[in-house]
Amino acid sequence: MNATTFAVGAARARLAFGIAALAAPAVMVTSMTGRSPEGAEREFTRMWGGRDAALGLGLIAAVNGGAPVAGWVRAAAVADACDAVGAVLGRTRLSENGFKVTLAIAGGSAAAHLLLAPWADRRAGL
Repeated sequence: MNATTFAVGAARARLAFGIAALAAPAVMVTSMTGRSPEGAEREFTRMWGGRDAALGLGLIAAVNGGAPVAGWVRAAAVADACDAVGAVLGRTRLSENGFKVTLAIAGGSAAAHLLLAPWADRRAGL
């Protein structure tokens, strides 16, 4: 598996996650907090889902169009790092499991994307 293949797989997962957050924000909030959504949590979850769907689609479109993807990979790393920081700062509002899962996925994804970015365009002469 090369870096581009990994990036596309991660982008597909991000796209699926984004669509799920857009379509069922209450389910996402409940899984992370252990309670029903309050206030604007549904709306913020949809925004988060839209961001992830856009990042996933952008990277996939870049690969399919033969365009450079390293910028998309770095953008995904920044988004995931922000999610990890947000989980740490909002730890008291998340369920214990929601915190651990979010920190592990977001932190791990941010690190993987940062490590992957320098090699993401080493395909087809890019």
